[in-house]
Amino acid sequence: TARPAQRSLDWFQPARAGTMPLEIAVHMRRGDLRSVDPGRFIQMDSYKHPLRALIAEAEGLRATWAQLGRLLLPQLHVMSEGLAADFAALPRWLNSTWPVRLHLDSDPLATIDHLIGADVLVGSISSYSNTAMMYSAGVHLQVCCANEFDPPLPWRDLHKQPALQREFRCQLSAHLEYKWRQKSGTSLRF
Repeated sequence: TARPAQRSLDWFQPARAGTMPLEIAVHMRRGDLRSVDPGRFIQMDSYKHPLRALIAEAEGLRATWAQLGRLLLPQLHVMSEGLAADFAALPRWLNSTWPVRLHLDSDPLATIDHLIGADVLVGSISSYSNTAMMYSAGVHLQVCCANEFDPPLPWRDLHKQPALQREFRCQLSAHLEYKWRQKSGTSLRF
């Protein structure tokens, strides 16, 4: 089948007046790695504390935006393979009221479009998420920093290092300010 000329990011929420969606895409490479390359398989528990730290930093930005009269609407998207039951504990241990949307066994082209279009892209040990990072204008977090020219932030350490948290918040602030200016023609100062 032919690929449509224009693809929509229909998994993401639309922007409304006075609001800014904050789309966070997490690529959890799971299904094929258990048998093919178990060394790159990342246990679910490994995501717990780094994602909590990511949410805490984004909540800080959300509070800043609220003081400016802007509503930041975060949503967490998990792109992976497997059964929904494998991810059942995810919303509970994130300690967040954010919506968590699972996109399991989805079309690879639709998935990479959404990884590229996300405001924050959390990559796995995968050339698939690395490819998405090359095209993404958002903030990149990854298990390790393979690209020495423009390394993504190492997300596994986000909850342990205050300097890394500040860097993430700075990058996300700059990205959201740019996105806001593109949307409305105005400028926000943090």
